[in-house]
Amino acid sequence: MINSRTKGASAEREVFKIISDCLGIKVERNLVQTREGGSDTTVGDWAIEVKRQETLSLTTWWSQAVEQAMRVNKKPMLIYRKSRMPWKVIVSAQDFIALYGGTVIFDELIEVSLSLGIRLLSNPHMTQDPQGWQNKLCKP
Repeated sequence: MINSRTKGASAEREVFKIISDCLGIKVERNLVQTREGGSDTTVGDWAIEVKRQETLSLTTWWSQAVEQAMRVNKKPMLIYRKSRMPWKVIVSAQDFIALYGGTVIFDELIEVSLSLGIRLLSNPHMTQDPQGWQNKLCKP
């Protein structure tokens, strides 16, 4: 049986490899995260927290992601999944709308696929064709 720390590290490596392969950059784990309580990694303006657990604790995880992002003056991004399920990404509606346009009426969160989450990491200035990019981006 795999302990939770090993499972977490494995999940991080899996996600970071997907991001690295899609964006053509090297994404590495924050090796002092356990000792200093930082995010799992940062990419551009984003502080990324990765979770792979069978029992979802989205509110707790999101609070952790926000707190860690604030420490490094980045935007929070939570990437999570259960075993044998696709990765999902949660970002604040404010951050999402800032990239794609529109107006946030309530302080809400947005859940998107990992592919769209990677798109957020790859081109923060994209304002056109939010659907068409899916044919051009690698699909994890």
